[in-house]
Amino acid sequence: MDFTSYVQQTITMISENRLPHAIIVETENSSDGQRYIFDCASYILKTTKPLVHPDFFSIEPGGKINVIKIESVRELIEYAQKTPHTAAKKVMTIFDAHRLNRNAANALLKTLEEPPIDTVLFLTTPLKNLLLPTIMSRCTLHHLPENPATILSPEFITWLKNLKLFLQKLSTNAQGINILEIFTLLGSLSKIIEDFDKNEHENEKNISIKEVQQWLLKDIIAMVWDIFHSISPAYFVHQLIKIISKSSLILVFNGSFTHVMESILLQFHQKACGLAYVS
Repeated sequence: MDFTSYVQQTITMISENRLPHAIIVETENSSDGQRYIFDCASYILKTTKPLVHPDFFSIEPGGKINVIKIESVRELIEYAQKTPHTAAKKVMTIFDAHRLNRNAANALLKTLEEPPIDTVLFLTTPLKNLLLPTIMSRCTLHHLPENPATILSPEFITWLKNLKLFLQKLSTNAQGINILEIFTLLGSLSKIIEDFDKNEHENEKNISIKEVQQWLLKDIIAMVWDIFHSISPAYFVHQLIKIISKSSLILVFNGSFTHVMESILLQFHQKACGLAYVS
């Protein structure tokens, strides 16, 4: 079964009121997981903009060590007890649920044991076995097939691959990087976003550039973790993730995503060169 058919099968379950109350969404591609949740939430909430709907709530990893703490789970639990604003059900999502720390995971169990009847909870993870067995036993597993038509266009995917090559070079030879490499990356990104903005009205899912940008940032955080965590001091990896989080606040004020990436990459380069110099 392909990705589109899998989504349609889930939507059929929703229409027949057969959707489980808690679902583990297992997928290697975080963008596919987000796309799947977007489609399901759109149908449940009857909106083309589910991520800003008052009956949608999500939490994700954060902080220096990129985990989900008990405070975030408590917010989710409090939200779960509320009555839906306009929809028949609420949709809650825990992105990268494998990053729940022990206290947060244990706090979640009670909600999984006694789920509100008007709430659907999604938990995304690249591998279900990273979750506590007690959480897995209380959820239904949806393993997503590969999605060839991911929300990120081929141009965005190519750009991410080029970014990965840059970060890999940064991790091994930061001082050998010419600053022009950064601005070449930024130039290609700016062109992709400009073309996306021109064609946004043709997107049948009404995906906004803001949503694409947030998904890109999630993928970049995962990429930074994968590339740096095994070869760099932990504090350095945490600094890089913190740079992404802080820089992404620019988007809240309608800043340019290219400017966000400029801030991120220049700070990455500075940090990496500093680390190389110290060593």
